Amino acid sequence: MTVPRAALAGIALALTVGTVGVSATASSPPLARTEVRGAPAPGPLYAISWQGEAGTLARVEPATLRRTGRPIALGRFAAGSAFSPDGSRLALTRGPTSKPALRPALRVLDLRTRRLGPAFAVPPGGFGHRMISWLRPDRIVLVRDDELAVIDPVRRKVVRNVSLAASVVAVERAGDSLVLLLAPSDRVGAATLAVADADGSVRRVVLSPIPAGFRFDEDGNPSGGGPTPGLAVDPEAGHAYVLGGGTPVADVRLADLSVSLHELARPVSLLGRLRNWVEPAAHAKRREGPQREAAWLGGGLLAITGSDESVGTDVRGRPAQRSDPAGLHVVDTRNWTTHSLNESASAVVPADGALVTAAGEALIALEPDGARRWTLTASGLRPDGVLWTHGSFLYVQRESRTVAVVDTRTGTVLTDRVRATTLLSPAGRN
Repeated sequence: MTVPRAALAGIALALTVGTVGVSATASSPPLARTEVRGAPAPGPLYAISWQGEAGTLARVEPATLRRTGRPIALGRFAAGSAFSPDGSRLALTRGPTSKPALRPALRVLDLRTRRLGPAFAVPPGGFGHRMISWLRPDRIVLVRDDELAVIDPVRRKVVRNVSLAASVVAVERAGDSLVLLLAPSDRVGAATLAVADADGSVRRVVLSPIPAGFRFDEDGNPSGGGPTPGLAVDPEAGHAYVLGGGTPVADVRLADLSVSLHELARPVSLLGRLRNWVEPAAHAKRREGPQREAAWLGGGLLAITGSDESVGTDVRGRPAQRSDPAGLHVVDTRNWTTHSLNESASAVVPADGALVTAAGEALIALEPDGARRWTLTASGLRPDGVLWTHGSFLYVQRESRTVAVVDTRTGTVLTDRVRATTLLSPAGRN
């Protein structure tokens, strides 16, 4: 998943409250049960806890989040992280602090010896990076809003800065390369798919039918976000999938950037959805246009969700942001049929072969064919607070800012009210 977007560890996904309806498009046969790739075999799980601006890292038990070893003091180097290809080292960036004189920097932690290497400077935009990915033993790539920084962790230096001349919308990893979805920085225009290797070489292809970008007022000032397409990558087959609201799905072969376009039938269950008023437009940058997220499930299946954003007036006649959930749908890329699983979803978390979303005050796990795996309702549980998955464990935030650990196979709460932390694992490394 483009997870969600460019997150590094704990990711909060907004799950729209609603009821569940399972149906297929009028032109589609029922979706046959397909073996969907579940979570990778979980490796060790680590947690970063905070005291002020300083972080500490410790290995934890996945089912309980209890520490299983002595913590390692990280200081302020806990803003962004990436595991080395063999999982033995962890790159850590220094984030914003109360001391402006501290420059962005990076250190490498050897997890076997528990030693932090010397700090070295990274480009000033490092505080606002979108993703840090350790692609090769000698190459780390730092993705920022509109450029890449290629870092040699052995020589401890930045070896290349690459301007993308566009804004990064989403990032996914495919082997030792990064797949980036780009949008024009100064307008709404055609989306671009780019593939960057570990040395910073970038190949790209323009996806003309799929709009993306930002909106500006008549004085040229940013007025808010425009259409945001979704990106998913099948790393095994070497394909990327990009789609917007009402656009074809662009199937891009990563080896040569050849593009094939596929029209999707509109699911009949999407007609007549209720609109949701979410916030006064005066208090936030406006978002206008379709916002989409996509997740590769394996077995030829692609999950699609998101929302359609617009600005109108609320019941009192005030400008307000309006959000229409796009629903949760599964596309079979083998025959390009579409199946609707949940009309009211605007986000989803793939978890051990299932799709976790919200229904009312409950979390539900759906199989890709729409069969319900489990439903979980618990007092104080936030359906919009799914943080992360690790193997067969799902971590869900409570209103008290604590975390519940849920078994993704059964929906059983294994541990509850654990203090929230940032979770890291080589199994889900960037």
